[in-house]
Amino acid sequence: MFGIGDNLHQRAVVVELLKTYEVWLETCHVWIYRDLLDSGLKLILRPTTLYTHARNIEREKIEYPDAYRDLRSIPRSTRTVRNGYHRRGVEEHGSVIQSMFATAGLSPPQHIDFRLTIRPEWLSSRVHTIVSSARDSGKPLMVYRPVVLRREWPSHLRNPDPVAYAALYESIRERFYVVSVASIVPNVEWIVGAEQPADLKIHDGSLSMPEMAALFSKADVVFCNGGMAPVLAQAVGTPSIVVYGGYECFDTTHALGAKLTPTLPIDTDAPCRCFTNNCSGCDKRIDVESAVTRIREFVA
Repeated sequence: MFGIGDNLHQRAVVVELLKTYEVWLETCHVWIYRDLLDSGLKLILRPTTLYTHARNIEREKIEYPDAYRDLRSIPRSTRTVRNGYHRRGVEEHGSVIQSMFATAGLSPPQHIDFRLTIRPEWLSSRVHTIVSSARDSGKPLMVYRPVVLRREWPSHLRNPDPVAYAALYESIRERFYVVSVASIVPNVEWIVGAEQPADLKIHDGSLSMPEMAALFSKADVVFCNGGMAPVLAQAVGTPSIVVYGGYECFDTTHALGAKLTPTLPIDTDAPCRCFTNNCSGCDKRIDVESAVTRIREFVA
C-alpha cells in the first residue's frame, strides 16, 4: 500500500508478523518502519510517481541511505502476502485494520497497536520553534488539516462539507495556537472551500513527514478530516477531532485507534460505509450545532 495512513495501520500487522516470521516489506516509507528495522524488519523499495511519496523517497535516500535491501536478497521460499483491504473485507471484519489482518492470514490481537516511535532527530529545530511559539502565545497547540483535493486521488467523496468543517473549526479556533499544515501545489493539490485563518500556515510541503509526526506528537489536539491525519494523531498519542464526509465513517476507520488516545468523531447524520468513489447515497450533512457542543466539551 502507498497511503501514509494505511501504512501506519499496517504497522500493527507487521509487528504481529515479526513475532513469528522474518519479514520483508515493500514500501516507500522508511520513516514509518524505522524503529522496526531494529527488530529485524527488512525493507524493499516500492517505487512510485505519486507526488508526495516520490518527494519522500528522495528525502529518505539521504536520511536513510542503507535502509532498503536488494530485491534479489529475498529467499526463494518466501511466502508472499499482498496486504490491503476492500469494501467486502471491511464489511466482513468490521474495519479497515481488521480487514488488513485477515488479508495477511492473521487474527487481530486483543490490543491492536500501531503506535509510532518518535525519534529524537525528527524533533528538528523547526519543530522546536513552532512549539516554543505556541508556548509563548499562552495557548495550547492545535495542528489543523485543511480540506484538500489532489489530482492523484478523487477524495471529493471522502471529504466533509467544507462549510460545516469551517464552522466547526471556527467554534474553537481562538482557544488555540493553530498550525495549518498541507502540501499545496498548483494542479497537484489544492484547498477546497475558503482557506481558514491560522497562526502559522505551512502549506508548501516543506515539513518532512518525520517532522510532521513530531509536530503532531507535540500538539495538544489535531483537528482534521479523513485521510492520513487521524491515523497519525492516534499513532503518536495526540487527541484528535475528526470530521467525516462520505466513503467511510468512524466505526470502519478509526474506532480501534481511539483505544490508543482520545478521538472525537464527528460523523455525518447518516454515516457512510460505502468505500467506493462513485457512491450516489453519501449525504454529508452534519448537525453543526450539536457537533459544536461536543467539540467544546472535548477540548475542555
